[in-house]
Amino acid sequence: EAAIADLESSLRWHSADPEAVAATLAHAYAGRADDLTALPLDSLTTAVQQAIRRARLAESAARADPYGCFVNPA
Repeated sequence: EAAIADLESSLRWHSADPEAVAATLAHAYAGRADDLTALPLDSLTTAVQQAIRRARLAESAARADPYGCFVNPA
């Protein structure tokens, strides 16, 4: 659980650039390799980058909806 928390904290307020994400994950993974042996680094990197893409799509959809609950100054 602490290893996942460390991965999460390494990505908090981080660039969404795929290369930067992959490098940061590799660095954080190396420090916790014993704790993360059941989670392959390439699968983790793919999952995080997919989550970034989905978050961008959700943000775009929210900005495109003029009838949302909040005013979104675009």
